[in-house]
Amino acid sequence: MLPVSNVIDRIGYLLLDSNHIRFPVAELLLWSNEAMGAILTRKPGAFAQTVVASLVAGTKQTIPEGGATFLDVTRNIKADGVTPGRAVRRSDRQLLDDTDPDWHTSKAKGEIRNYTFDDRIPKTFYCYPPAIAGTKVELVHAVLPADVTTEAGSLDIAPEYLETVANYVAYRCNSKDSEYANPAAAVAFYQAFEAALGNKANAENMTSPNQAQNSV
Repeated sequence: MLPVSNVIDRIGYLLLDSNHIRFPVAELLLWSNEAMGAILTRKPGAFAQTVVASLVAGTKQTIPEGGATFLDVTRNIKADGVTPGRAVRRSDRQLLDDTDPDWHTSKAKGEIRNYTFDDRIPKTFYCYPPAIAGTKVELVHAVLPADVTTEAGSLDIAPEYLETVANYVAYRCNSKDSEYANPAAAVAFYQAFEAALGNKANAENMTSPNQAQNSV
């Protein structure tokens, strides 16, 4: 969790407005909440949550309420909701369609072997074989961040995103129609926001265990 007061303090230094006269705290809270949505659309993994989910009957499934986008299904979970089961593999939908055009109407089972996902439908995924209602899986999805309403609140994001959030807030402050706004600074802060996300993604890729495994 990132205390929003940290963002507000950082903005005071960046915009030479430590007392928040030109850019009131209420405005900074507004832009901080908006920053979360901007980060979510570009890097949903920043809001990833792993849960045990109960599937509905059939192949078509949706992520839990409050979720933003599907990310992964890692494994089956036994009926007790704790004991891990068979791993679930991602499959290409075209491959499933070509192999068995009637896979959506196959016999339902209580253990999932594959899933497929379309980025254009972020809250929906399909499982194979069709699930018996109540089948449990370990599901990873991005969660919609809650808005902060006071300076005492915290943003639903890791503290290392402080710079990213602050750059976005500074961009929005300098973008509005105001005597204090600076369009050139707005562009610079927005570029810094995008660069921070890109640099973080690159760093994560470089240090990922998957990357190390691929290089062996």
